[in-house]
Amino acid sequence: MEKHKKTARELADMIFMKLAVAGISVDIHGDTVGWHVVAYGSTPERVAQTQAEADRIAENLRVAYDLAD
Repeated sequence: MEKHKKTARELADMIFMKLAVAGISVDIHGDTVGWHVVAYGSTPERVAQTQAEADRIAENLRVAYDLAD
């Protein structure tokens, strides 16, 4: 199965919409094996919880989407 390509912004928006958490933002970064998500926010506890959920969402999205150049 060929994967579709999405920009970092498109992937971040998809993850952000699924998270539905106020006060958190997400960025997508390319790496040697594809891409990963990083959550940012004002409180470390909220960021840690959100990062874990964002990682789970990203794991599912990586099956269908590659990061566009």
